[in-house]
Amino acid sequence: MDFTEEEWGQLNPAQRTLYKEVMLEIYGNLVLVGDMKPSLRPGQLGLLHKAGEGQAVSARYVHPPQENPVFPTGKKLYDCAVCGKSFSRSTDLRYHQRIHTGEKPFICDTCGKAFSYNTNLHVHQRVHTGEKPFKCEECGKGFNQSSNLHIHQRVHTGEKPFICDTCGKGFSYSTNLRVHQRVHTGEKPFKCGECGKGFHQSSNLRIHKRVHTGEKLYKCGKCGKGFSQNTDLQVHWRLHTRETV
Repeated sequence: MDFTEEEWGQLNPAQRTLYKEVMLEIYGNLVLVGDMKPSLRPGQLGLLHKAGEGQAVSARYVHPPQENPVFPTGKKLYDCAVCGKSFSRSTDLRYHQRIHTGEKPFICDTCGKAFSYNTNLHVHQRVHTGEKPFKCEECGKGFNQSSNLHIHQRVHTGEKPFICDTCGKGFSYSTNLRVHQRVHTGEKPFKCGECGKGFHQSSNLRIHKRVHTGEKLYKCGKCGKGFSQNTDLQVHWRLHTRETV
């Protein structure tokens, strides 16, 4: 990797230090493996050690001609002191450690939300731009993440990978399974502030609150009578169908 004096001058001390560490690591790994011959000139390795001190340096690596090249073995020499996970590169270890330190150096210019990794910031920014590059081939619906597209496709395939241990019922989404399991446990975490009645789902609580507010969203197209729940409207509609019969 080459830097001009002008480019080198634009790097801050942290970037120079990172460059030095990465280049030294690459140099050591390549010499250890023997797959590449680093073309450092005499004395240039010493300059590389001083790269963080403001001296620009470059290094080039060339493959020797081989019929069956030997690739690095993938040894993981860098261990996380917190969780013990191992990494083959020191840079990967530093990125990983943000999970434990909570460091979030990548900030969204629009809303100020912070992220540990640049890739996560790019994905988040699609919320603001409206970009949805992942399209469903069945229905054309767009998604800002490939993982969301993969989950959506279960609507078309009928896949239900989440199975209830109690009754064996299958669900397409883990959230639906968790809500369903409350039927067996009796858990009702959503409480009405007016009467204290509990519900398995927040949507059921919202519907219930209309009893107290008097809100009637569902109108009969024949007589104009209003209802707080769609099921009540359907029952009411049968009165009109009987009249026509």
